[in-house]
Amino acid sequence: MNLNIQNRLLRTAALLLLLSAQACISSDETRTFYLQEDGKIEMVLTHDNVRSSSEKANEKKTEEEKWLREFRTGKLDEIKRLKTAKATEVSHTLLRKNLPYAGVIHGTFKSIDQLAVYLNFSDPKSGVTLELKKSENTRTLIFHVKEKQDKDKKSTPENSSLSKTPREKNLYPIWKFVPEKGTITASSGCKISKSRDSCTLDLELIDQLEAQSKDGEYSIMMTWQLTP
Repeated sequence: MNLNIQNRLLRTAALLLLLSAQACISSDETRTFYLQEDGKIEMVLTHDNVRSSSEKANEKKTEEEKWLREFRTGKLDEIKRLKTAKATEVSHTLLRKNLPYAGVIHGTFKSIDQLAVYLNFSDPKSGVTLELKKSENTRTLIFHVKEKQDKDKKSTPENSSLSKTPREKNLYPIWKFVPEKGTITASSGCKISKSRDSCTLDLELIDQLEAQSKDGEYSIMMTWQLTP
């Protein structure tokens, strides 16, 4: 992933904090979180079109071979961090052994706190805290974001970090949230599917939340109604 794009994601959409660059390896990422009624969260991360963006043939070959080796042996950073967070049912499956590579990583978090550790949100410096609100018939997942503010600049669509450079949406990872049982009834910072069975982070909506925020504080959330 291009470092400028990544840094922009990290500053503005703090949810994407976990997307640390790995040399010049780029891929199309889809990260799906399956939300269970009891608070467990199952994650499926798909890497498609994995390749090095290096223009040097030797460097490109070295980086791609390293990614493949680390994926196969479970030493890829994403896999190691799942284990550090004590996720269960951790697995990794290589879907393509030829370039461009493709693979799937899976892990289950027993609680919202465990997910926060994996996403690096347990560190106060991250500027993000996670909360799962429960009632008898509903669940609400909330990402409380507190952006660092420039005293001389107001957070607006014109000067927000995502708006400083042209959007290259094809390079943005996709984050999708899917209730295992239920229908999504409300959200902010993400787009609800027509069938209301999933919700995908939308960087333009997050931009709007940031622009409208007071002192850089806003919440990205989704509420779903439980079904039998």
